[in-house]
Amino acid sequence: MIGWEGAKLHAGPSLALAPDGAYHTTWFTNGSVRKGLFYARSTDKGRSFSEPMPIGRPDRNASRPFVLATSRAVWLAWKEFDGEETTVLLMNSRDGGKNWIPPKIVARTSDSSDHPLLIARDDRAFLSWMTRAQSYQFISLEDLP
Repeated sequence: MIGWEGAKLHAGPSLALAPDGAYHTTWFTNGSVRKGLFYARSTDKGRSFSEPMPIGRPDRNASRPFVLATSRAVWLAWKEFDGEETTVLLMNSRDGGKNWIPPKIVARTSDSSDHPLLIARDDRAFLSWMTRAQSYQFISLEDLP
C-alpha cells in the first residue's frame, strides 16, 4: 500500500484509470509517516507506485482530493480553508503525472460547500461544485487561463 503506513485517519482514495493504462490516485492520511494529501501514479497496473507527491497546504486544511485522467491530461482538485474562505484548487499534468503546473484557485466561497468533483465528457474535463452562496458551478477546466 502507498502512504498508509501507521495511518490513524484516512480518507479516499480517488482513483483514475488513464487511457494509456496508468493508474492515478490521491488520498488523505494522518499517519505517523505522512500527513496530508498525496498523489501517486502507477504505470505497471498497480504493482508499484511513484513516490507520493504532497498536494495542498496542510495549514489551510487541505481536503477532499480528486483525480481525473483523460487522454489530454491528468487533473487534481481539492479544497482548502483559510479560516474565512473555502477554495477549490486545481493542478494538471500533460505528461501522465510526471510534471505538474502549479496549483491555481478555480472556485471559492465564504459559505458552506460540498466536495469538488471532476468529470470528463468527450475527453474534456470539468469541475462540479455546489456551494450555498454561489449555488451549483460547472466549470470547463480546459478553458481556464
